[in-house]
Amino acid sequence: PYTEDRGYLTQCLESIRAQTYPYELIEIKSPRSVAINFNRGLSFAKGEFIKVVGDDDWLPPDSLENLVNGIGDAPWAVANATEVFGRTHEIYKPITLEFAINVVHNKIHNGGTIYRTEVLREIGGMDETLWTAEEYEMHLRLMSLGYNPKYIDKEVYFYRRWQGQKSRQLREQDKKKRANEIARIQSLYIDKV
Repeated sequence: PYTEDRGYLTQCLESIRAQTYPYELIEIKSPRSVAINFNRGLSFAKGEFIKVVGDDDWLPPDSLENLVNGIGDAPWAVANATEVFGRTHEIYKPITLEFAINVVHNKIHNGGTIYRTEVLREIGGMDETLWTAEEYEMHLRLMSLGYNPKYIDKEVYFYRRWQGQKSRQLREQDKKKRANEIARIQSLYIDKV
């Protein structure tokens, strides 16, 4: 089994245990891709909702409660996330006059999302053939199929930016290749959302 702990897992798990809303925790430890790990967790899930938490991030105690109470009848929802970089905090509030613009231009923070399990199963989860932007593609696919998100104006996630962050390393390795892949993904859905 893959047991890498990059130094923040204890804080992450403690924040989940401190939730004010009951939950089912599925911990996936694997060096495999984001999509493969996500889909593996989805296959085990028994609850009505799916919420992803990265091992180097953490949740405020009322995160799940705010997400579940806020989603209503929507198939998925997006709330605010706070990006933490050292002593600097920046709040991502993914709301504009037309919320879909944030999804299309990849301006939502995956840490601020919650999904209905049945909807993710209907669309087949994340695309395991992708090497980047897996959640972005899934969000565009959801919207192209008529599963539009709801916005919840609550802070539900703390996203840690640091040198050892996997997504940061990926972005810095080949910026042009990643930008081209995101543009390709976007072109598949731009006329459908």
